[in-house]
Amino acid sequence: MPNYSKSRNLFGELSDDIKARLDRFFTTPNDETWDDVHGIIIGADGWTTFWQAVVAIDHTFPKKGPTYMNMIRSTRWPKVPDFLTAIRALRWAQGQKELSIRTWRVPSSSISGKYWTVARDEEGQWTCECPHWFNRMRDVGGECHHIKRVRHGFVSRRPPIIQCEVDSPQFDKKKFELQVPLATVDDMKAEAAVIMFLLEYGYSMMEVRELRHIPKVWTQEKINTFLSERVSPP
Repeated sequence: MPNYSKSRNLFGELSDDIKARLDRFFTTPNDETWDDVHGIIIGADGWTTFWQAVVAIDHTFPKKGPTYMNMIRSTRWPKVPDFLTAIRALRWAQGQKELSIRTWRVPSSSISGKYWTVARDEEGQWTCECPHWFNRMRDVGGECHHIKRVRHGFVSRRPPIIQCEVDSPQFDKKKFELQVPLATVDDMKAEAAVIMFLLEYGYSMMEVRELRHIPKVWTQEKINTFLSERVSPP
């Protein structure tokens, strides 16, 4: 989760309750969570609100929020800051150096026509908008398959998987194909190596399960343990 140690309000450091509310927004940036945190003071100066910081970072962000009737919100926010904009706003409000960020749009492997934004800042920090990275990989410093695709240069297209006469999985840059051994079904270690190879080169676990016909109980963590400790997956 983001670091709020340099944020201050009129009472000093942010309370655990306020931090939890901010964490909920960063975990799921949407109309509801943004409405809950937009007025929170996050600046090191003790005055700057989250909304003011976002407007300072993104000059196109609405300066007018929802409308209210009888103290009840009747419309949604015209726009909600995405994760990267929110992080930049937090850093700006805390007086930290603004980092240059490069972004890529990577197609979803499970939702047709859906794209996720992958970003990398100048310090080498990767982020992705996809739920898998947000809910699982972010807190452990891991990478989703969208980030891996960008890191290997497979943004617009991925190399096909070709079964051929190779001893171990490899990426043939000249042919632009992922080459895997012809038969590994009866060799659990070899099959596990193929699975980890495909995951590293940007295929999702769901895709690998379908391609390799492996059971759902074979998770990436269990396969890693199997390869490192020679413990058979369930």
